Amino acid sequence: MKQTSLSLREISDIINSNFSKKLYGAKKQKIHFNALNLTVNVEDNILFIDAGYAKNLPEFSLELDKLMEINHPKKLRIPKQFTRKEEELIGGNFKPYYFKLEKNNDKNKEYRLVGVIYYKSPKKDLLEDIYIRGHEETHALCFFGAFDDFKLAVNEQFNLDLGSIKKPDLEVIGHIGGVRAAQIIGYSLEDIIINKEKKGLTSFKEYQEALKLIKGESNY
Repeated sequence: MKQTSLSLREISDIINSNFSKKLYGAKKQKIHFNALNLTVNVEDNILFIDAGYAKNLPEFSLELDKLMEINHPKKLRIPKQFTRKEEELIGGNFKPYYFKLEKNNDKNKEYRLVGVIYYKSPKKDLLEDIYIRGHEETHALCFFGAFDDFKLAVNEQFNLDLGSIKKPDLEVIGHIGGVRAAQIIGYSLEDIIINKEKKGLTSFKEYQEALKLIKGESNY
């Protein structure tokens, strides 16, 4: 599954092109998440951008913020739960931006939502690549209001009922998405566990909880 990288200029052009389109109230649009192999219906004021690989995640994150501020400085808002410190970024990131609309005939659409995912190139590690992408796509999908579609897909794939969890941890859900993406292209759960052990990433409690849920061993 080949993935290219978008430049900041290309991202800006995509956003400007999208903003020039009129919103139609209750109209829905389809977004396809490649790594998760899921197509969902979301509001038409949402724009999803897969920016691809970033050579330096912290630097790209800061540059992306600057790009948004330059284009729409007075109308920009970033949800607090997604204002992570750049040094905390490891494999990838999902970042949403709200842009308040100045003039809009549709009272139900007071803003546009732009969600961008980007991730570090794992070089020749295809498993880690698809896992990270599935993880970040899951964050985007859930934030866009399509968690029900994800729950159905996970139930079918793992026989796992996420609907029974009252307050699911977003990172745990993200790891479940990563496992889903890896298994779709043929990797087993054992392959994933071995890969994580080699990279020393098995200590993350959210990753461990995701594995327990998938295996049916969790009291979550």
